[in-house]
Amino acid sequence: FTISRLLCNLAGGTVALISAMFFWPAWEGQKLTSLLSAAILSNHAYLESIAAWLKKPGADDLLMAKRRAENANRFAGASLQRMLTEPHNRNKNSECLVALCTYNQRITRALTAAAVHLDEHDVKGGAKLATSALEIAGTLAVLADAVEPDHKTALSDSAALTEELVNLDAAFSNEDRSS
Repeated sequence: FTISRLLCNLAGGTVALISAMFFWPAWEGQKLTSLLSAAILSNHAYLESIAAWLKKPGADDLLMAKRRAENANRFAGASLQRMLTEPHNRNKNSECLVALCTYNQRITRALTAAAVHLDEHDVKGGAKLATSALEIAGTLAVLADAVEPDHKTALSDSAALTEELVNLDAAFSNEDRSS
């Protein structure tokens, strides 16, 4: 009786593992990069909406752009939590993905804080701020491209992203902060 019981448990476990391979073929780490890229692109769109508003107050609906960015961050965060429950050897970039997800949420909050202070009657230097916002948005687009799973280079050695960040840092370090 004991041997037949052990063989049944072994067969049942084998069937369960084989079934899991067919019905659960994708690990969450594979989905997270797409969701994180979409979240970064939603911040890109949010920043472009702010830039459009700065050029022409009231031109764009900032609330909808904010909601899209927050929803994308929520989806990426939920995927991140699921990924962290998977075996650790399945995803070697988990620390990097956690940092990207966290900082992307911080960018959304910073953009929301900036958008709260926008006033239609008091837009000083709106065109200059819009140009800076679009430069930052371009960097977000490059970052989203680097995070995307179909991207040809690894996230850690992306030359395009590094070059974009260096150019952005140089542009802002030479900027006159007096205004």
